[in-house]
Parts: sequence; C-alpha cells; structure tokens
Amino acid sequence: MNGNEESAKAILSQVLYITLATVGPDGLPWNTPVYAAFDEEYQFFWVSASQVRHSQNIKATHRVAIVVYDSPAPAGTGKGVYIEARADEVTEEQEIIHALQALERRGWKKPLQEVMGASIHRVYKAVPEHISISTVGSHNGQLFDTRATVDLKEKKMNKVISKDGTPIAFDRSGHGPALILVGGATATRLAAAGISTHLAPHFTVLAYDRRGRGDSGDTPPYAVEREVEDIDVLITEAGGSAFVFGHSSSAVLALEAARLLGGKIEKLAIYEPPFIIDDSRPPVPQDYVPHLNELIAAGRRDEAVEYFMTDAMLVPAEMVAQMRQSPMWPQIEAVAHTIPYDGTIMGDTMSGNPSTIRKWASVTVPTLVMVGGASPAFFHNGTQTLVDILPNAQYRHLKDQDHGPADEVLTPALVGFFKG
Repeated sequence: MNGNEESAKAILSQVLYITLATVGPDGLPWNTPVYAAFDEEYQFFWVSASQVRHSQNIKATHRVAIVVYDSPAPAGTGKGVYIEARADEVTEEQEIIHALQALERRGWKKPLQEVMGASIHRVYKAVPEHISISTVGSHNGQLFDTRATVDLKEKKMNKVISKDGTPIAFDRSGHGPALILVGGATATRLAAAGISTHLAPHFTVLAYDRRGRGDSGDTPPYAVEREVEDIDVLITEAGGSAFVFGHSSSAVLALEAARLLGGKIEKLAIYEPPFIIDDSRPPVPQDYVPHLNELIAAGRRDEAVEYFMTDAMLVPAEMVAQMRQSPMWPQIEAVAHTIPYDGTIMGDTMSGNPSTIRKWASVTVPTLVMVGGASPAFFHNGTQTLVDILPNAQYRHLKDQDHGPADEVLTPALVGFFKG
C-alpha cells in the first residue's frame, strides 16, 4: 500500500462526519454533513429519514459524492478524500444489522426497530466506484492541486485445496448468501472484478481462477470432473451451499456441476451457453480439441488462441490481427493451454445436433437461462432448446445485450432471480 492510500485511510479513520452530496432529478445539488461509518470494504453506511432530500435524491438517481477532509491538519497541509459512489437504501435485515454494527463501532448505537417497519428512518449505503486523495503536482516549477486515485481494499488472495490437491485461488467480497462466479474461456478471476462490485451489496461473492489460470494450480490429467470438484470445494468454503453463475462455456461447466452436485447448488444462473444445435451457424471442427492440444504441445500458443478465435468464436481474421497488437493478447496467450479444457467441457454440444444437450435434463436445480437480444441466432436457439429440456428453468431475454452483457443490465437479473 502506497503513501497516498495510507493517508486516505488515516483521514477516514479519524473523521465521524462525511460531507455527502447528491443531485436530484431536477439537476439541483444538495450537500450536508452526515454521521457515517464504513466497513472493511469501505462501504459507507448512515441513517437518515426517508423523506429528507438526500434520501429522495438517492431514490431517484442512486448517485452520491462523498468528501472527507483532514480537518485537524495544520494550515497548508490538509488533504481530502473524494469518493464517487452508488447509494441505495438497505432493505435486507442481515445487511442492516451489519451497517448498525459498523455505526456502533464508531460510537453510535441505533436499535434495529428504529430503522425498520413503521419508523421513518432507514439505513443507507454507498458503494465506492472511485476514490481519490488530494495531492500536489508541479509543472515548470509551479505547484498545483491535483488528485491521485487510491485503492483502499486489502489485496488478500484466498486459496482452497481441491480434491486432487490442486490449489484454487479466489477473491471474496460482499455480504449475504454465497454466489460463486465461474469464469468463461480465457478468463481469470480478475475479469469478474466489475460484476463482483455490482453484486457485492447483495451477496458474498466468490470469484475464482479456474485450474490452470491466474494463481490456481493445474494438476494433470485434465478432466471436467476435476473442475466440478473445484466448484464443490468452493461451495464447502462458502458454507455448504451456494448460488452459481456461469457465462458462455462456463455456463456449461456450471450446468455439469449442478448435475453432479445436486442440492449443493441452490440456484443456477447461466448466460449464453454456446450450444450449436442446428444449422444457424457452422459447427466447430470435429478435431477442434485435438488440434488445440497439438498447437499447445508445439509451443504455438498464439496460433492456438487464433484458432480458438476464428474457428470457435467466429471472429473475423482481420479483427484477430488487430487483437494481436492489443495489451490483452499476452494475457490470453498466458492461459492458452486451458482453451482445450473449455472445448472438452463443451464436448459434442457444438456439433449441430440438439440431442447432445439432453444429458442435462436431470438437472432439477432452479435455473435461469439468459440470452442477449443482440446476440446471434444460434445463442437464442440453443438457450431456448435448453429451457425446454430443463425441468425447472426460466428464460430471460436481456434487451440490446450481446455475448458480453453490461454489468448494469446483468446485475438486476441475477439479484432478482437469486433472491426471488
């Protein structure tokens, strides 16, 4: 942690009142001092009457700005911590208790019954999206005020040991029932940072590196069952049961986990499993996985990535050429050896034969199957066929979304399903 982050933490720890600013739907600003507390993830909590202007503005826009000044500092040395955040009324009792405990640690005790039911007071929460601290810059020998971005969360990595001895790295965030995020092809747990932030106010989110990626181990030989065991040990870590969400090929892995682990997965949500069940797009080559393994064994990782992009994802060759020049390409190459794993998970379900997905007809876990309105027809055809096969499934169409849905659109769909 650098000096700016240490300074920001010190300022926040010694001040009880924040300056809270909101804007109403009429565009007019409003700011006042508010007695507040924060937890270990720097989520801010306060109690306010639901009729006051801040509360009404939050209900309308959900946007807040927070400033905390280093008031006791000598003249000319004071700094400020600036926070841009999303704010909401806290409605779940477990999280209300968590907020009141944070406030009590700062010296203000509020009974639960005074912020629920018929009381006019409610608990509010702000989840920071950007935090900065004032600093001093210079240009041509002249000083000026500026701001530096800070990250106040502890960089702690967690690990569990899977059944075959493979260490599985994961990040844990948020509060509430456990939700495990299963990453798709080439994704590490870092790719889940955005959606984790959106989901953390509602769940204890576990985002992990699938075996062979990031900080997780990789014990040969590969088998889909080993990846299911990885999910199983994460469920145990979460308390014995969990919600699970999978996207693209990881949606199929999540389905297989639901088939093999049964009731340990309380509810399952999946987005666009890439089944090819008809002629709405060409099937992948029959030797797709063996060819990938040949390229990896020969050290031709870049060719393996390109083959995956062009033959499985149908990305135009000219676009792949552009991607090769981007900063993301080395990151994809680093996990190229795991691309055949996802091909193995998909099996023959990308062959154009609808009967290949009938194996999941035994999955009775409540399942939400989602597809983006802007996605190609084969995604719609595959997901609809899956919904027809699953005995306990819901179908949801996310308007204007493609294979990479926006966090702001995906989050309410997941929250509504898992907590419904």
